[in-house]
Amino acid sequence: MSYNNITLGNVNANNVGTLAIIVNSTLPITYPDTFFNEVLTSDRGTFYSKIAYFNEIPVGSIKAKLIQNSKSRISSTGIYIEFITVLEHYQNKGIGKILLQYIEDECKRSYQHSIYIHVAVDNTNAITWYEKNDFKREGDILKGYYKDTTGSPDAYILKKNV
Repeated sequence: MSYNNITLGNVNANNVGTLAIIVNSTLPITYPDTFFNEVLTSDRGTFYSKIAYFNEIPVGSIKAKLIQNSKSRISSTGIYIEFITVLEHYQNKGIGKILLQYIEDECKRSYQHSIYIHVAVDNTNAITWYEKNDFKREGDILKGYYKDTTGSPDAYILKKNV
């Protein structure tokens, strides 16, 4: 598969609205603007975010953050993916894999060894995709993790060692 027509672009004040549209039209939960705008400032932590373009059309996105160690503000414990989204028509073209590779590269660059994500227990397509990309389920099901969702409120924690 050729990835020549897939590029990643930074999220900035001019395209953060595009990020919100992609996410809110893809996931079964609607996030407020503040959730997206926090990637534009550093006062809420260290964020990693990109918009994926297919032939210059924005079709996917990722947002992740450095997990601060609750015992020490100096060290961190990994990177938490808040979302990876790809519009349905553009799935199975390698876009999600490129977005995940970006986070894996940032994980290594930040001297982190673990990537985490929550996935709704009824999102079997996402669970299968993450497991194909070497994520493993960790711990018990988190009951009632998601609020105001059209899907299951329960979630798995998935973890990948990098």
